[in-house]
Amino acid sequence: MTWGMEEQWVPKSLESPHTFLGLLYMASSYDDIIHNREVEPLETAALRQDIIHYVGRNLTDISESVADHNIRAVVQLIAGDVMSGAYLGLRYHVNGLTLMIRQRGGLHQLDPVLASMASWLLLEVGIIGEEQPVSMFIEYSTSRSVMDHLTKATVPESPLWCPHEHYVTLKRSTRCSQLTLQLVEDVRHIIDGFLDEVSSNIAMNASFACVLRLPSRRSHGNPALNISKHQLRDSLL
Repeated sequence: MTWGMEEQWVPKSLESPHTFLGLLYMASSYDDIIHNREVEPLETAALRQDIIHYVGRNLTDISESVADHNIRAVVQLIAGDVMSGAYLGLRYHVNGLTLMIRQRGGLHQLDPVLASMASWLLLEVGIIGEEQPVSMFIEYSTSRSVMDHLTKATVPESPLWCPHEHYVTLKRSTRCSQLTLQLVEDVRHIIDGFLDEVSSNIAMNASFACVLRLPSRRSHGNPALNISKHQLRDSLL
């Protein structure tokens, strides 16, 4: 747990029953990941259903429907859904959160910490789902960003983006041990090898499909395009 979560998020989450359940749901989902549970335990599913019940009950009350605590509970619900892999209901919860914030008057009407957490979370959901996040979350995150990187600054490598042959910035870091660096590089070599094999198979399948589309000896097409079985075999080797 980060300092921000401990000092600013947790105290607010202890003020209402459903936000407290939201904390437990995230903790339970995280515990399922750590222990590699392939089937969701009944405890995790029950926590999720209890949160949905409390939030739904508050939606019938005008004064509580879009209050900070109700929105906070949905944010925690979405975070738990992402960790537990409950993607079937994730889209509905994301759409519901977006609608609640719009009815409230926008992100600027929320507690700043809550607004930032909601924006960050929905940007993460967009990345996972390979979808464009709602514009108001992008605009809010951009307006609140305090990072100012120089255009010539070195961008650290990551498993998804490494333009160099080796992890240059990791090698210079005092926090990365030699064993960890070697492990990361080995993982990258494995991924590169897998991607190269996939690309090779795709290219071979494309070549094979082009050959099959060529006219046969019995066709009335150009005789120069005719191909024998031996030539087909040689072209694929």
